[in-house]
Amino acid sequence: MLSVLTNSAIPSSIGAVLFSAVYGIDLLSGELTFAGINKDVSIGTLILFLFGFIVQGASEEILLRGYFFISTASCGNVPVAVFVSSGLFAMMHAGNAGVSILAVFNIFLFGVFAALYFLRRGSIWGICAIHSVWNFAQGNIFGCRVSGMNLNTSLFGTGGNGGIWSGGAFGPEGGLGATVVLAIAIVIVTFMNNKTHEGFYVRKVSESRSNFY
Repeated sequence: MLSVLTNSAIPSSIGAVLFSAVYGIDLLSGELTFAGINKDVSIGTLILFLFGFIVQGASEEILLRGYFFISTASCGNVPVAVFVSSGLFAMMHAGNAGVSILAVFNIFLFGVFAALYFLRRGSIWGICAIHSVWNFAQGNIFGCRVSGMNLNTSLFGTGGNGGIWSGGAFGPEGGLGATVVLAIAIVIVTFMNNKTHEGFYVRKVSESRSNFY
């Protein structure tokens, strides 16, 4: 348990920073406006949402990166595994409310970032934390739609109808703000040093599975 918490602490802040950058771009575009603090928000409800997103984010990452990606990559072609697992991740969101081609592309980019981060860090828990906190910050801190879902419970209020930069009915994940931030994040993680040794982590089944946790 201590290992899980240690491997999740810093990535949690990364998830918050990444979405905050998306939100900042959307504010600068003029498509979203900051509406202040929601004084009537229930802290207990926020905690329940956080727990829910921890379960949801971890479930998706364990399935797609911890199992599907590793199983594909262990056959010897890591780039194909990154592409296929990210494509599957994007297709899982293709039926969400307000979805667009740009939204599906951005979800694909997040999948690429997640796979590369997992490869560099060697533990599934880091990207689980990033994924969960990204969603929580988006819906329950800043009050934006999360992949088309309106949660109606957030620390801050956000106004505006949204557009090409802020994603419209899908939420910020469907806008150009997310495209910019995720593209930069992919470049950074591509050139980031590995946690313990040279070369990408996924080389063979035995090594890959030993680095899950």
